[in-house]
Amino acid sequence: MFTRAARATLISKPTRTPPRVQHIVSHMLVLCDSIDLTAAVWAEKFDGVSARWDGKSLWSRSGRKFDVPDEFLSALPSRPAIGELWAGRGCFEIVLSVIQQGQAGDWSQLDFVEFDSLDWQPVDDLPRDIMRRIVDVGGEGIVIRSGSGDEYKCKPVTDSDATVIAHIPGKAGSRLAAVCGALLVRDDVGREFRLGSGLSDADRQSPPAIGAIVSFSFQGRTRHGKPRFPVFTRERAEDCLCG
Repeated sequence: MFTRAARATLISKPTRTPPRVQHIVSHMLVLCDSIDLTAAVWAEKFDGVSARWDGKSLWSRSGRKFDVPDEFLSALPSRPAIGELWAGRGCFEIVLSVIQQGQAGDWSQLDFVEFDSLDWQPVDDLPRDIMRRIVDVGGEGIVIRSGSGDEYKCKPVTDSDATVIAHIPGKAGSRLAAVCGALLVRDDVGREFRLGSGLSDADRQSPPAIGAIVSFSFQGRTRHGKPRFPVFTRERAEDCLCG
């Protein structure tokens, strides 16, 4: 999502992580022993869709040109910029909906937030409870920018369980056409959602049985309470409810 890739830098020059920020760094999705936080700063990570503005058009991270009304583009800076299309905390689905509708969408709901315009603060001043405070108000996490300009996403990951209620076939014509594409699961309060990410080829060939309890990780919840970006981790075979 950011201007630089973090993984290579993390591996190339390990340094000691200051204890005051160790509790935050330990939540990072990019796994590493330590990172260089010399002169590092942090800011809240906005829960939106990454976008690159070249001065004329708005592009996705993958290079797709967004179909954006001229009125929205006219409010963007005259210079190139990298940022996030954002609709507010906990409103990721609104961003996706507007983008999918193209010019017919209500772009007045979105802002283009430049990364360089974020409220960057010294990492040494990072509050110990900042992750909880941000998540409690519907935020996603934080970004740490090292002194060399590398940026690292820090987001809390939660684990939970759900019951398998159906096997969803893989998409026709894809390599998963003949196997399980995703599990349809139900959590303990009745919310139903799909689990596809995290399934190995072996899992897809022989998926957890209907009634099995599976564990998954996720990153926050949608406005409707469903887990965001759920990833299958394992089957709790000892708790299988099937006959």
